[in-house]
Amino acid sequence: MRGSTFDSNDGTLSNDGFSAGAIATYGAGGAAGKGKLVIENSTFTNNKGVNGGAIYNLLGPLTIKNSVFKNNASTREGGAIFTDGADGDERDTVGGKILIESSQFEGNKAKAGGGALYLWTYRGDEAIIKDSTILGNSVAKGGPNNLGRGGGIEFAGSKLTIANTTIANNTSPVQGGGLWVNNNTSAVTITNSTISGNKALEDAGGGMFINTWDGRPVKITNSTIADNFAGRDAGGIWTGGSNSDDVTLTNTLFSGNVAEKTKQGHSNFILREGGGNIVETIVGGRGPKVTSNSRYVNDANLSGLQKVGNDLVHQLLPNSPAINAGTTNGAPTTDQTGISRNGKPDVGAYEVRSQTPTPLPKEDTSPAVPEPIIPEPPAVPEPVTPEPPAAPEPVTPEPPAPAEPPVGNDKPVTPPDSGSPTLPDAGTPEPLIAEADVITTKANTAVKIDVLANDQIAGDFTLAIGDRPTNGTVALDNNGTLNDLTDDFIRYTPETDVAGEDSFTYRLSRNGESVSTTVKVTVTEEPSSESPLPNNPLPSNPLPNNPTPEVPTPEVSTPEVPTPVQPKPNLFTQTKLIDLRNVDLDNNSELDSQVAVEFSEVGSSAAYNNSVGLYIVADESGSVVDPDSDQLIRPGETGYAEAALKQRLADVELNRATGELSAALETGVLLAPYIVSNGNADQFLSQNPSNSQNSDSLNAFFAFGVANPDQKTHIKLLNDNTFVFEDKLGGGDQDFNDFAFKLNVQGAA
Repeated sequence: MRGSTFDSNDGTLSNDGFSAGAIATYGAGGAAGKGKLVIENSTFTNNKGVNGGAIYNLLGPLTIKNSVFKNNASTREGGAIFTDGADGDERDTVGGKILIESSQFEGNKAKAGGGALYLWTYRGDEAIIKDSTILGNSVAKGGPNNLGRGGGIEFAGSKLTIANTTIANNTSPVQGGGLWVNNNTSAVTITNSTISGNKALEDAGGGMFINTWDGRPVKITNSTIADNFAGRDAGGIWTGGSNSDDVTLTNTLFSGNVAEKTKQGHSNFILREGGGNIVETIVGGRGPKVTSNSRYVNDANLSGLQKVGNDLVHQLLPNSPAINAGTTNGAPTTDQTGISRNGKPDVGAYEVRSQTPTPLPKEDTSPAVPEPIIPEPPAVPEPVTPEPPAAPEPVTPEPPAPAEPPVGNDKPVTPPDSGSPTLPDAGTPEPLIAEADVITTKANTAVKIDVLANDQIAGDFTLAIGDRPTNGTVALDNNGTLNDLTDDFIRYTPETDVAGEDSFTYRLSRNGESVSTTVKVTVTEEPSSESPLPNNPLPSNPLPNNPTPEVPTPEVSTPEVPTPVQPKPNLFTQTKLIDLRNVDLDNNSELDSQVAVEFSEVGSSAAYNNSVGLYIVADESGSVVDPDSDQLIRPGETGYAEAALKQRLADVELNRATGELSAALETGVLLAPYIVSNGNADQFLSQNPSNSQNSDSLNAFFAFGVANPDQKTHIKLLNDNTFVFEDKLGGGDQDFNDFAFKLNVQGAA
């Protein structure tokens, strides 16, 4: 069938399981069910059916090429297409093929499963989706088991291949906002594809829900998984615990995925490492590392979803860490748009051109920052089998009844509205104009910033955060109106006890071939009179916080404001970190492998015998990698203190009897200070590793207040390289004289 149009046909009147809106076939009408259905260059719009809003295909090969399916609806599965088997006999192992190529599925709706495509296959069958767009489809709850999965696609059975395809802005009420897979006989392969902006409102797998059986391989290569949302778990990819090690990621890019309840934005289990994967960290995120060796970045520098040629993709903006960062092992020779990849492939579905027009900035579904740690792994669901259709003569064998994996929330959770990119209409919209804002707030006081008040906004625009502040955090707030961006604002929260100037940027963008503008917002904080930085000498009298103090030490004075000795003053960040990741202290244009550090003016006026030191953090937010589980844990999450002290530099642990200490440290790391009150790190790990508020005063405190058991500030950085500490729960007396040291960093001899 070629060059045909089917519009506004209604097959629901017969109210049986074989009624599609436009075409229904059994074995494609051939003798003994051995025919095939081929559709090319055709359009299906506004049709209604029971199973398959446009097409119902039972036990026969199906080929769809260069066709459009738009705004079709089904009262059961398959808003556009419903298939049950691709061969004339579901009992044989010969199998048939379902091929969907160079086609567009937009705005289709179904109930129970498969907002656009419901593809059920048997052993030996194969389904291939390539060079296609699955955009803005949705599924509602329905069927005997009240299911709601696969907002774009629901697939079950055997082999599935998806290549050069975008699955974007689809919605399901329960699982698999973009794609829901239950595979029990063969492999799943996804290559050069974009999974973006999909939503699973109540449960799991905003982008993809992969429920394959143990031992069935899933390979995802050079794909971009961005801005997906799940109401409970795994905004990017959900996998069962038994099959997570069968899912291999290679050159795959994760950005902006959100899971509202568990905060496991990108995935719920560690997946198999194929190399070249990049993960953008998430503000408030947690959960496992996506793969064991994923590279974590603060900003992947992606554009919003936009049309390049015939494809909707996220372009890589200049300076994106994904450029030339992929592995050649298994990388396809072209990208999603058909452009050749060079000897250093980019990560994700899109390959940067030698001359690329200025792309659009990406839209944000949630504040970004580090991604990371595994709470308790979700229960492993039993393999789920879709509900079968009623069968014509001869009767199609019914698959077993499906069992929905556990749902985390009883009520749907509406995610943040990040806009819905659609294929752009002709014409040029009026330009967006963003004006700079200046705001003032007091220290320790959050402020609401109405950034849009002085901007020119129109049309289907998006608001997103760009560069993040150094000394605080920012978050988008929809002001209680999910579908109205015009009243959205940004909330800025300064870091505790930090005063001075800070800044961040935000972006206004529009999908398709439109204009976007990035502007800067400057936030100036006024110092709080209640929290001055200490500048007095350390008192010599012991504090009365230990009835049996150790032998008192001589008086130690806080060092005067020194001139930092190290050649690179910015090794010490305003967030109390020591940055040794890219160090060239001898200025020979080569990164140093070691530095020499000197701890001087070490002393304490506390009654407790405290110990202090440095530990390795994974990023600027203070996340640490647990060396036992290889999981990333964020400050404030369970197990943080124990993991942090297991990552300490044991050779530079100090107490008040240590005196000055010199050591050589390896570079390539980011370090943060800690203090253990009334003990040392080994005692803490053996006696109070959970860091519960301890009556014996054996607690660990960190530079990140949220990581401390009392949520108070216990460490401050003075004069760029002098650290002072408070050792008592509840913030103590805030004199910060319980320990002090000055740290100088120089090139190694």
